[in-house]
Amino acid sequence: MGVSSAMDWWDEWKLRVLVLCSLFVQFFLSFSQHIRRLYILRRMRVVVWIAYMGGDALAIYALATLFNRQKQHQTTTTTNALQVIWAPVLLIHLGGHWNISAYSLEDNELWRRHVVTLVSQVTVALYVFCKWWSGETRLLQAAVLLFVVGIIRFSEKPWALRKASFRTLVASTAKSSSSSPPRSDEASIHCVMVLCARRKKKKKEPSVLMKLAAAFTFSSCLRHVPAAQRISALVRQHAQDGWNRYIRDPATYRRFSNLRGELALSKKARLLEQLGWSFSLPFDELVLVWHVATDLCIVHHAAETSSSRQSAIASRTRSINCDRISNYMIHLLLVRPEMLLLGAREGLFMAACDEIDKLVMAQEDEPPPSSFMGIALRILLMEQQADQEDFRKKAPMISSALRLKKALTDHLGDADERWEVIQGVWVEMLCYSASRCRGYEHAKSLAYGGEFLTNVWLLWSSMGMETLPDMMQNPGPPEWFHPTDDEEQANAAASV
Repeated sequence: MGVSSAMDWWDEWKLRVLVLCSLFVQFFLSFSQHIRRLYILRRMRVVVWIAYMGGDALAIYALATLFNRQKQHQTTTTTNALQVIWAPVLLIHLGGHWNISAYSLEDNELWRRHVVTLVSQVTVALYVFCKWWSGETRLLQAAVLLFVVGIIRFSEKPWALRKASFRTLVASTAKSSSSSPPRSDEASIHCVMVLCARRKKKKKEPSVLMKLAAAFTFSSCLRHVPAAQRISALVRQHAQDGWNRYIRDPATYRRFSNLRGELALSKKARLLEQLGWSFSLPFDELVLVWHVATDLCIVHHAAETSSSRQSAIASRTRSINCDRISNYMIHLLLVRPEMLLLGAREGLFMAACDEIDKLVMAQEDEPPPSSFMGIALRILLMEQQADQEDFRKKAPMISSALRLKKALTDHLGDADERWEVIQGVWVEMLCYSASRCRGYEHAKSLAYGGEFLTNVWLLWSSMGMETLPDMMQNPGPPEWFHPTDDEEQANAAASV
């Protein structure tokens, strides 16, 4: 088979190959949402990107091939008459798949380019069909139906891109007045102590474990619609309580938006004095310390006996809510630190794991625990350690978490009250993080399936609470500078 015969074969089969390849790309893109959402499949995202970019190129090339064949073939055969039906089918392919109109946020800004492509390719398809139509009525009826579907489908793409462009999203957020809680399909679960247990079992390096942490059960993305709805209801109740009980003027409005758990602690006598030291920590470290303390409280709660069945149910519900929010915030710290808070340090997660290794994994006299419960119990035993100063030096974050857990259990003996306070702290920290995340990061996360934090941000904003743009646009009245007597004398001497 020579080069000339191969070229002849390609000329004859080129259109069929291009249409089949375009169909295969569209079929592959129908599964792209799972690849984009699952962190474990992140290596395949480049394949999705190639398919997204190449799908339009294949369809346009196939339309160009049809156009050239129309110019070359003056006679119309039955095969050519059937091939002309592919023109509207290719328009449907150019419309793309409904779950991947854009691969990234930047693609949405190119919606004008897609409008030009829409006009040009629809014109080419109609021209090819009109020139190649044999006059058969049934062929015309089928073509009209396909053209209607193809043009509508193709038109939806630039419209969807325009609606999802960053400027349109900002405008729609500003105009939104809905107060209904948003729905979330996804909550991500991470846990420091589970990571340590798996690291000991698998004997992997931290870098490999960090990848594992975002891929499997303790750090997998699971669908918890009821849990997400409960948390959304808690956020909404927190905002309503702020308007009804706390906010009285612009100063209290701003202070309420800056709460990171102080309000929940202030509801119990002297609790803020005992635990207020934790809020002096950087926010990323605050999240990590409260996360470990919450896990320790869960283990402590498992050994408690409840006074009544109703109290036990309420405590369990609140503890589950705390566990969900706590794990989700740690997920943000590890996988999306830029969404948790600007400047958040994802390395704190592995630093906490290293501290746990030093404390409970490296003891030669006892076998290392290989489960979450075993590690948590080993940490709880550190309360009885004589040399607390050495403990704080070896593991400052874990010791702070243990100190926090001890204060919670000592000052809040009733489990229901304790979980009510912990739940309030986590809700405030969740709202604090959501309100300070840039809108661009929320929009950018949609390319990977979205984050629950975006739903919290939309709910928080729709209820009139302060978000990052509000803080930047309205910093509040300036505090006028009043120089001291020494500074006035220095200024007067300098002027003379």
